[in-house]
Amino acid sequence: MKLAEIKAILAGNPTEEQLTELKKDERGGVQKLLAAYDKKREKEKLERQRHAEL
Repeated sequence: MKLAEIKAILAGNPTEEQLTELKKDERGGVQKLLAAYDKKREKEKLERQRHAEL
């Protein structure tokens, strides 16, 4: 799978199965995309928690 395809998957709503498969990919570019995806998800989670506390 090309990095552009992986980027498109992560931009959408990837399934747990897709994420598991991507985590097995050892290419540096894929791991960087996954790290950015995880960071974005964590930021969104914290933002939702902040709004819930208001």
